[in-house]
This record gives sequence, structure tokens and C-alpha cells, in this order.
Amino acid sequence: MAKYCDVVDSIDTYGCIEDLGTVVGGATPSKKRKEYFADSGISWITPKDLSNATNLFIGHGATDITDAGYQSCSTKLMPAGSVLFSSRAPVGYVAIAAKEVCTNQGFKSVVPFNNIGTSFVFCFLKDNAKEIEKAGSGTTFIEVSSRTMRHFVAPIPSVECAQSFSSYAEPLLNAIKNNENEIAALVQLRDALLPKLMSGEIDLSKVELPMPSARTAPTNGRLPVNNFLFCGLHYTYTGIHELSERLHMVESSTIESILQAMQSVLDARQLKQLKSVLSSQLAMEALPDDAGEAKELLDSFLAAKELEGCSERTLQYYESTLAYYISKTDMPLTKVDTEQLRSYLTNYQATHTVGKVTIDNIRRILATFFSWLEDEDYIVKSPARKIRRVKTPVRVKETISDEDMERLRDGCETLRDLAIIDLLSSTGMRVGELVKLNRENIDLGERECIVQGKGNKERKAYFDARTKLHLEEYLRTRIDDDSALFVGLSGKHQRITISTVESRLRSLGRKLRLPRIHPHKFRRTMATNAIDRGMPVEQVQKLLGHVKIDTTMQYAMVSQSNVKASHRRYLG
Repeated sequence: MAKYCDVVDSIDTYGCIEDLGTVVGGATPSKKRKEYFADSGISWITPKDLSNATNLFIGHGATDITDAGYQSCSTKLMPAGSVLFSSRAPVGYVAIAAKEVCTNQGFKSVVPFNNIGTSFVFCFLKDNAKEIEKAGSGTTFIEVSSRTMRHFVAPIPSVECAQSFSSYAEPLLNAIKNNENEIAALVQLRDALLPKLMSGEIDLSKVELPMPSARTAPTNGRLPVNNFLFCGLHYTYTGIHELSERLHMVESSTIESILQAMQSVLDARQLKQLKSVLSSQLAMEALPDDAGEAKELLDSFLAAKELEGCSERTLQYYESTLAYYISKTDMPLTKVDTEQLRSYLTNYQATHTVGKVTIDNIRRILATFFSWLEDEDYIVKSPARKIRRVKTPVRVKETISDEDMERLRDGCETLRDLAIIDLLSSTGMRVGELVKLNRENIDLGERECIVQGKGNKERKAYFDARTKLHLEEYLRTRIDDDSALFVGLSGKHQRITISTVESRLRSLGRKLRLPRIHPHKFRRTMATNAIDRGMPVEQVQKLLGHVKIDTTMQYAMVSQSNVKASHRRYLG
């Protein structure tokens, strides 16, 4: 079959992605440990590296991690030919590992089985990225869990069918890879030659210009490459060839400015040669000048927010939202007006299947960014000031009833999960605060703990006697010496992650047929119960770690049964 679409149409056997290859998640070393990161070491890829790349193959990210960093986060090395798939912030970037790499926690990648091949897995993930994203979950931003990724429905080609497709696709992938390597080499050549050219170190009169060699795409004897199409993809050989040719050229206005600057030191013949060299040999990346400036402003904004104490997840949400906005607008950030922002938000909602809550989150992030640009004197006035908050439907959010809470406790198969449920329900702490807890933060005698909240602010949280007993039972079963309060149940027994807690609770809820069990629901339940039983809202605010009491009131919903009883008492 010549086309991926034709191959898929011919398959009548379906399974899951885990039948195409091994699904591997990533992990991130602690960014507070400088010895975990270095300029050279183990190649470490993040979704940002894929969002900034124009290549299909990737072998290096913006930074590397050391062997100590690799060991600390228990990530796995992905062999060359693995298909990297970003599963959060945002979902859907796809690339092929050009060499052995490892990925951060924003990936659920696939190591293809030998009888399937890289090309088929790549085309399938690229073609179904949007559908995989829809299968994800999350309130702040969508994330695709390992379980969701493994069990996503996929066509399973026969060995003959997979080999037939690979015989067409692999030569194209190899041609693309060779083109990308050549482009990288030309960029290095440009960076090395341009300073020498401008300083006069290279004598232009002695430069012999080679004639560009004609290229022919591999056809494998049967298929003209220009007609080959990965269904739903833009990576045709022709497209990559055009990219290579484009990177051989410098924008004409840039060439003219260089020639004008050199007129005083070069004669007409040398200027003509210089123009020819710049046009044919120096592979300038075709990015507008304001794109580089926008990236610098975004990096400065993220650095400022990190300094202010924003969490890593918040920074990732800022970065993915703003990077996408910058990529979709041709207008320099300093010239953006209110109408442009309104148009962007309107078009985003029309072209993406998102609700008004998501649109308002994007509006809020853009407003924060442009307010920062105003504060830093990059712009006179933020264009987002006139864009009002998007009105969102107010729905009564569910809490966990006492009966369902007992069912969750009874359904726990491990003491660790039981202690997690008790701690979440009695303290109302965030899941991110729970996974950061160390043993030393717990005072079992006083039934209290020190949690590190947003902005690295510490506060005390209190738990009940049942939580104390279950924590003691869990800690007595621990045979490791890790300082973390909650660790994995197998392997190296390292600190658990937020996604682990979310996955365990979702699985437990599905097993017990309870609706939408997630960590944040315990926090909402605790706040609601506290107010229903007469605790002053100011004290609930203190327990939850909120700066503004308005935030607390959004969590704490007075029970409808209490409203009914009060109505009958006072009005009925």
C-alpha cells in the first residue's frame, strides 16, 4: 500500500497502542539540584524542545541531565527510532528519537515492536494526536495518563502489511533525516563562516562557488516520492526538500543591508560574489526578527514568575499557552492591540473544542503576560485591560458523601492508599502538597503536619485520629530509607508523583462505580463539611492556604439539605 490511509483501511484487526510497542513515561530530576543538569550528558527532551523544533527527528534538547540526574528520577532511556509523544502541556507533539534519549514527565512515548516499525507508529500517533488528547483528563490542562495511552484503540497491521508499509516509508524517513542533518551542518557552517566573512578574514576573490547538485528522491523503484502522503501529516519529502532549499537563502532585505554596509570596503565584483555566497551557501533560518524577541520576552517573563514562587506546573501552563499564542500571531508583541487579542480568543474557541473556562484561563494568562510587559516598560499599556472576564456557567460541584468515603476506604488494597485518602480528606491539602511531604514533616503526637503550599509558603495542616492510626500502620510497613512520606510500592520505592495519586484514585473510583473521584474532590469536600458544621470561613481559609477568602467560598458550598432545613425553620 502506498499511503498510510490505504494501509489503515485494509486492516481489520484492532487492539491498543501497547500492541504496537512499549509505552514509556518520562520523569524530571529535581531542578533544585544543579548537579542533575549539565551542558553535556544524557540527552533529555521536553515538550518545549518539540514545540520549538521544525525537525521530525530529535536527538538533543535545550539541556542534558547527568547520570546522577538520570538515576534520581528513574526515567528510561529511549532507543533510537522511538516515537516521542508529548502527553501534557501541551498534548500532541510527535517526533522520532534520532539517538538514545530520555524524556521528562510530559511524555508517554512508544518504543515500536520490531514487527511493527517506527514509521507506522509515528504515522498513527501523528494522525490521531487530537483524538488521544480528547481521551486525556485534567482541569488546569489536559494530560494523557500511561493507562490511557496504553489502552487507546489502534489498528494492528499484519507482519506482511507492516513490512510493506515500512518498505515505502523508511526510505522517506531516512531521506528526511539526512536532509535535517545536512541543514544542521549548513547552519554550523554559516555560524563559522559569517564572522570571518564580515571581518575580511576570508578573501572573497578566492572563493569558488560550487554549483548546487540536483537531488532526486528515492522512489524504491515503484513510488514517486512527491505523490507519497502520510495521511494527515505535512511531512512529505517534498516539504522537507523545500525547507532545505529555503534554509539556503537569506531574506533579500537582509542581504541588501549587508551589501550596503560592505560597499565602502568591497568593489563591485566582490559585492556580487558576497551576494551570491550569502544567497547560496549561508543557510539562514527563515524566522522573523520579532520571533526571536518574543521568545526572549517569554523567557524573561517565565524567569520572573519563577522568582515570584510560581509552581512548576503553573510555569508549564504559562509557557505552553503563551508559546502557542506567539506561534499563531505575526504581530510583534509590542504592537498587539485589544482587537487582535479578542480575535485570537474568538478564533481559538471556534477552532478548538474547549469550554468557556479554558478560554477565560487563556485570557487571564495573556492579561498577566501583557501586564508584566507594561510593568517592565516594554509597552505603554496592556491591550488585555479592556477584555473582561469570560462569564462561565456556574454549576454545583459534587462532594464525596460520608457513605462513599467509607466505600473508598474499604476499597483500598494497600495501607499507603488508605493513608493517602485519610490525609486528603481530613486536611484538605492539595495533591501537590501531599506528594512533597517528608516523614519529618509529620507530627503524629500532635496530629499535624507542615505542608509547602503555592509560592513555597509553609502552613500547618491537621488530621484526625483515624488518619494518625493509618499513617502509623503504613510507616511500620516501610523497609526503605527514603525521606518521602509516600513512595512507590515497587522498584526503588521513590517519592510518588501527582499523576500516580490521580491515577490510583481514578482507578479506585471506577472499580467502586463512584463518579469522578480525584484528589481535588477531597479538598472541596473537607471545606464544605467544615462550613456546614459551623467552622468560621476565615479558619477554613487558613486551613486551605488561600490568600483571598473569595477563593475559599468557591470551594465551600453549603449543603443543600442544610439550606432546606433553614428555610423550613425560618420561613416555612
